[in-house]
Amino acid sequence: MSDVGTAVTLRSDDDGAPSPTRHKRPWFLSLARGYARRAIARRFDGLFVDGLAEAARLVGQRPVLFCVNHVSWWDPFVLILLDEALGADSYALMDDVNLARLPFFRAVGALPIAVEGGAVARRQLDDAVRTLDRPERALWIFPQGRQRAAHLRPLGFKQGVRLIAARAQKAGAVIVPVALAFPWRQAPAPSVVVRFGAPVDPADTGGDELTAHVEARVAAMLDDIDAAIDRAGGDRSARGPGQALVAPRVENAEHGLGARLLGRLLTGPR
Repeated sequence: MSDVGTAVTLRSDDDGAPSPTRHKRPWFLSLARGYARRAIARRFDGLFVDGLAEAARLVGQRPVLFCVNHVSWWDPFVLILLDEALGADSYALMDDVNLARLPFFRAVGALPIAVEGGAVARRQLDDAVRTLDRPERALWIFPQGRQRAAHLRPLGFKQGVRLIAARAQKAGAVIVPVALAFPWRQAPAPSVVVRFGAPVDPADTGGDELTAHVEARVAAMLDDIDAAIDRAGGDRSARGPGQALVAPRVENAEHGLGARLLGRLLTGPR
């Protein structure tokens, strides 16, 4: 969901069809990034990302289809910050019912997908894949099609992964599995943890096996996130897995006015 390529000026493709990028507004995306960063800093104990450098390198080389599990209402705001960190011009599929209710998401790169499927959904998939026409372009999808707690198994990925991958393969796009979790780290609020997996070439794993393969990769990374949090135990000062895009609260807690007053009350005057 980046402003790379000044997507606002793209109104139609070479064949005259309306461009799927036409609703994106870089100025609005910039505002959304600021809002997302502030909101996540207030509500969560940090945003940690593992595998970011490799994912960003890949985005610079070819178009990427990111397949991420869907946990909560906060997921789109996490994606907005990931897009900025990746240096990508990203788009994301969003069910048409919610997109009609929240049309401002179009301005940050949301594209509609019909919840009932059928011919309309297939046309929308074709439109979405047209965004993957160059390096630095990325398309995010939630293969579950609904919110589901990260610890529940199976994750329940639908065959949209296979359908989109078959279309994206012609553009040279690669699939990157992404795990998203909101674990608690002995803090007043959960953290946001993201892990990018190794790329999957649709040409190497095709057909019905592709969806199962991507789902298994995401599930394994979610298990790895849980294991990393468990190893940290009760040490809240331990950094989350990966790079911190939004600093954890503990880094600032010792220096805040409230913390200083509480310390004075507990220890008495010196």
